Amino acid sequence: MLSTLSQRTSIFARGARAAGSAWSAQLFGGHRLRQMHSAAPGPVELAIGTKLTAAFAPVSHMSIFNESHMHSVPPGSETHFRVVLASPAFEALPRTVDRHRAVNKELKHELSTGVHALSLSLFAPAEWQKLEEEKGGAAALPASPTCRGGFGI
Repeated sequence: MLSTLSQRTSIFARGARAAGSAWSAQLFGGHRLRQMHSAAPGPVELAIGTKLTAAFAPVSHMSIFNESHMHSVPPGSETHFRVVLASPAFEALPRTVDRHRAVNKELKHELSTGVHALSLSLFAPAEWQKLEEEKGGAAALPASPTCRGGFGI
């Protein structure tokens, strides 16, 4: 696993809100790393993490969940994602819609080439810290809706 991390190291947290998922949680320099015991992230997930880390550095917290398995898509798809991101960059963008626009701008390529759904939970560091202290962080966020059926939905 990871033995040493520098401040420039990007931590991509992966996982799914599926019942029975095996999670391990560790703290690295104040960042919570959650890894699901499964295959390595795919190229779309890596691109999302790389772009968001670069655009919103320094990142206080980032979790990327590939939720494609919850939908009617072929196994191994990368079409449905949930991102939880905390960054000081969002302090200058107090409106949720402005934060979403900033992320969508960074992920324009992914959204136009196969990412069908992107759920965003975006926080300034103080907002994220308050959510962690009062409600347990990402676990307090609402779960993604279940698939209503149909190919690619």
